[in-house]
Amino acid sequence: MVRDHSGLMTARRRGFGATGLEICPIVLGTMQFGWTLSGVESMRVLDRYRELGGNVIDTADMYGGDQSVESFQPGWVIERYPWLAEAIVAAGHELALHGHRHIAAHDLTPGEEAEDIQRACAVLDRVLGRSSAGWRGPNYGYSAHTTTLLVAQGIRYDSTLMGHHLPYLTRSGDATLLELPVDWTNDDWPQYAQSFEFEYHMPIKPPAGAMAVYRAEIAAATRLGGLWIGVWHPFLSARPARLDAIEDLVRELRDDDEIWLAPLCEIAAYVQDRIDAGEYRPMIDRE
Repeated sequence: MVRDHSGLMTARRRGFGATGLEICPIVLGTMQFGWTLSGVESMRVLDRYRELGGNVIDTADMYGGDQSVESFQPGWVIERYPWLAEAIVAAGHELALHGHRHIAAHDLTPGEEAEDIQRACAVLDRVLGRSSAGWRGPNYGYSAHTTTLLVAQGIRYDSTLMGHHLPYLTRSGDATLLELPVDWTNDDWPQYAQSFEFEYHMPIKPPAGAMAVYRAEIAAATRLGGLWIGVWHPFLSARPARLDAIEDLVRELRDDDEIWLAPLCEIAAYVQDRIDAGEYRPMIDRE
């Protein structure tokens, strides 16, 4: 006998505090998604959970407590799971684009890259009714055409390149784009990645080791008045011990009066205002 549970979670939804939201009583934990559970299996579980009426997932939001963060998502993920994108925004976080198919720009022809960027932007507009302020290229990929293509789609800042430790501008022809640079030093991949699927095998560092690297970079950025951007993937950093370490780090940053902790969209707006006012003259990287 096959039982139909499709309306079980919908029928039992309850109010969530004073938010006005109606949520199901069963929360889907996704800490293992993309890690011990493959991408294909993860999507099957998400689809089934949604079919049963589920509308709450635990994505390790303890990254920032009540701190707003920036979530870079590929367009195809937003297209397949629009309710997830809506939940991220409803929780007060910023959603930005991370390509459409998650293919590095330098592995695409100019035409393919243009199509990929256009599709990602169109999906976000269709799902959330707005454009994306920011972009991060998959695998930190960037081409000679990327600046022009992003500006044409109304993207206001990029966070892909590693050309400086301070915000700067990329310029290609008449197109100019604000760059909030990242660095592998501040990415969790070199710290924790161990993937047989991608044939990537490196010694896994303990959380204390990763945090020591981050703290050293943060201390230098604070002393020099620079920018530090942490890049944390849920399938890497969403392990209990690593999350504990991240929570401690974020708490330290929030309690430090010399540090401004903010999502990239707010930082980009602040930097652009300083540039427009003539108070900051950034480096210009001409393509």
